Amino acid sequence: MWFAALGSGSASAGPCPLSVSPVRRFTVGAGVEVDGNGVVTRWEDQSVQESDATATRDGPFLVTEGNREALEFRGGQALDFDGSALVDTDYTVFVVAQRSGTAPGAFYLGGSRRTDDENLVFGYENDTTLRLSHFGNSLDAEVLPLASDSGWRIQAFGLDQSSGRAIFDRGAPLGFDTRTSPLAGYDGAQIGAFSAYDDFFTGRIAEIVMFDQALTCEERVAVGRDLSERFELEWSNLDGDVDLDCVCDPADCDDDDPARAPGLAEVPDDEVDQDCTGADTVTCYADADGDDYGDPAKPSLSGTGDCPAGQARGAGDCDDGSAQVNPAATEVAGNGIDDDCALGDDPLAGAATDPGCTCEAAPGLSPGLGGVVGWMLLRRRSGRWARPGIGATDVDRSAP
Repeated sequence: MWFAALGSGSASAGPCPLSVSPVRRFTVGAGVEVDGNGVVTRWEDQSVQESDATATRDGPFLVTEGNREALEFRGGQALDFDGSALVDTDYTVFVVAQRSGTAPGAFYLGGSRRTDDENLVFGYENDTTLRLSHFGNSLDAEVLPLASDSGWRIQAFGLDQSSGRAIFDRGAPLGFDTRTSPLAGYDGAQIGAFSAYDDFFTGRIAEIVMFDQALTCEERVAVGRDLSERFELEWSNLDGDVDLDCVCDPADCDDDDPARAPGLAEVPDDEVDQDCTGADTVTCYADADGDDYGDPAKPSLSGTGDCPAGQARGAGDCDDGSAQVNPAATEVAGNGIDDDCALGDDPLAGAATDPGCTCEAAPGLSPGLGGVVGWMLLRRRSGRWARPGIGATDVDRSAP
């Protein structure tokens, strides 16, 4: 469908990737043959079909405007080409052009037949109407008059047999209908003329690209961006890719942010879904004891935004075999266990820290009877026992 993304596409810096090839491509950048008067006699097809456009009547003129070359049609010039590649198929055609007249029937493309669905016509029906027609069944889109907008533009038109026809101007969708009949024929196909009515285009054309399929939004963006960069022309962001990251809405999970699109590298743990998978990628750690803290030596990544069973977001568990030991546990001083994983067991209350003092329990007492009975701990210094409440440098000489 023309106004929705078909497929996800891939993001990239610079021009967008394109996996489809044109069936006709005429560009002033290559293969323009002229005679001694500057009249174009052949415009070589740069597609793999190599089906050149040739002048069987007066051809257009090759002109230069600044650093841009173009074929100039002054009314009465045309190039014949084989239009059969667009018959009985979907199609998308791009034109890079600038019109210079307001006369009716200024069509970029046309043919010689006057039978319904046997003549593809595209261009200006009049000063304010852009038309796509299979003859006898026209899709019209309103445009600004030449006096208000005389610049170069990239325009596209196409048929999708599953949804209808569409016209785009500088990337913006202008018109759409639901007519799905393909071309039944395209005899006498010409660039610059609609010979069935002797209508001629007046203006300049720099490139025409034809595809025998209805391009997806991402593919249209890829072609449009390529043309806009090569010819330094505007390509609107209204064709479903607001942030110009080569991915169209709804495949793009944030069309206001070019740093978020399918195919981009995901940055774990930043709370941003860069690759549009539906969630941020998070780091998880193996949690064998189920205390919601994992082994920092056993990390893994989860693309669901959460950790599966047996893993935890938090790291720092210094004993993953005991649920009572983790960074959130309460430290029990003097039990010989680093309960809160803070790099060691806390000393008992009142225990001396004098590096010159060797601390031990009073004779006959278990070392485990610390804490609330800390007063029973004695300090031996110079052969005497001291109660722990006395300073490290003051010895209670009255102790037995």
